[in-house]
Amino acid sequence: MRLLWIVPGLALAMAASGLLRWARAIARAEGYYVPGSLPQRLNNPGALKDPATGQLRAFVSPAQGWAALLTQLRLAIQGRSAHYRPDMPLRDFARIWTGGDNAEGWAAVVARELGVSMEAPVRSLVGVLA
Repeated sequence: MRLLWIVPGLALAMAASGLLRWARAIARAEGYYVPGSLPQRLNNPGALKDPATGQLRAFVSPAQGWAALLTQLRLAIQGRSAHYRPDMPLRDFARIWTGGDNAEGWAAVVARELGVSMEAPVRSLVGVLA
């Protein structure tokens, strides 16, 4: 922990790195890396839905889609999400994120990509609270 005090910004860099790893794992679970997949065509690596319609959101660019996904994950680990809590196990996070659509399979992919258990609290997925 002392290293975080010695090197300014290290905690932020570690959190950002952890968030990106988590986002990439979610993108894999959502099929974003499959050529021609719906999340890829919509520039939506997290398969984020419009809360008003329940439909998958389309982003103008991949960068916009990644930014939206990272924002959602940051809110979840900071305890500022209406749906997710920092102490929530990945398995429970998956049930909400997927709407129950193959939540166990989705959680297994994310857990495997991150090298964690499906019972790991979401705050631990980034290593450092962002």
